[in-house]
Amino acid sequence: MNNSEMEALIMQLIMNSGNAKSLAMEAIKFARSNQLGEAEAKISEASDAINLAHNIQTQLLTLEASGQDFKFSLLLTHSQDHMMNSITTIDLAKEIVYLWKSLKGETN
Repeated sequence: MNNSEMEALIMQLIMNSGNAKSLAMEAIKFARSNQLGEAEAKISEASDAINLAHNIQTQLLTLEASGQDFKFSLLLTHSQDHMMNSITTIDLAKEIVYLWKSLKGETN
């Protein structure tokens, strides 16, 4: 894989991770507005986006495990930072929606 192909993959990882985080933040805003159905839908969309990012990350890990050499890249580091923050934001959004549902007596 050449450098431009690698950069394209990394940019897709950043894009999908960023989308996931934005969707999770939208879920929190919907929960705050007591629109819990919409909040859950946004969490589902965020989960789909982070799964796309994870698939790209797996491609990169597979390439490295098969012997592809990667030089240090701030862009690659940035992509991993985006992904970790997105996962955390999704996890927190799920908890916040659960708490709002709990306050309304909608949980088991």
